[in-house]
Amino acid sequence: GLTEARVFSSQTGVASIFPLWLYSDDKNLVRTSNISTSFIQSLIGHFDEKSVYKACAYIYALLHSPIYRRLFGEQLKRSFPHIPPTCDPHLLEALVICGAQLLSLHTTQDNNQPTKNQPPINLGPLEKVIYSTDRLKIIGKFGDLDMTFPSDIWLFNIGGYQVLKTWFKHMRGQHFNEQAFDELQKLIECLQQTINLQSKIDAIIMHYGGFHNGFKTNFS
Repeated sequence: GLTEARVFSSQTGVASIFPLWLYSDDKNLVRTSNISTSFIQSLIGHFDEKSVYKACAYIYALLHSPIYRRLFGEQLKRSFPHIPPTCDPHLLEALVICGAQLLSLHTTQDNNQPTKNQPPINLGPLEKVIYSTDRLKIIGKFGDLDMTFPSDIWLFNIGGYQVLKTWFKHMRGQHFNEQAFDELQKLIECLQQTINLQSKIDAIIMHYGGFHNGFKTNFS
């Protein structure tokens, strides 16, 4: 469910929660789309429940486009994002598919199966990690562990926070065992798939003429 007050572990910071549906307070629980009807009609051409989910997937795909983030980078720092509708139905469907894949990837608890035939891992309380040239060394009180993966996964950030670095920060002092290792592997795989989909989204946008030709907006 939605949080009532706190979404950060720290005492500072403000977050915006944007639910897909808004529910009435009566017993019938009537719901309305939190994405404007006019935007959905402009994007999809009609309005129904299915079109709301398609619009959500479309928006999610755009927000994960590196080209989009560069183009609207300054605006994203100080305001809500501008979401231009596309005028090309083929571009729309391609972005909806990618957005739906990202949503599934980011909202499913068990995206990948736990590692099988993995030797027992018990590094004890996590002390520090060192990443250099595609190699990660995890150092615990009772031992260490080496992993290899590309630097773009290690450097991947969301909202200015480096995902893996933040994960290890919260893990510091906690026992690094098989469960922690499986969680780390799932996170790495999730980041890799996210990066792959981001590249695919940009390739799709460029294939249909980029933001200047494929979308209903003025970029001058």
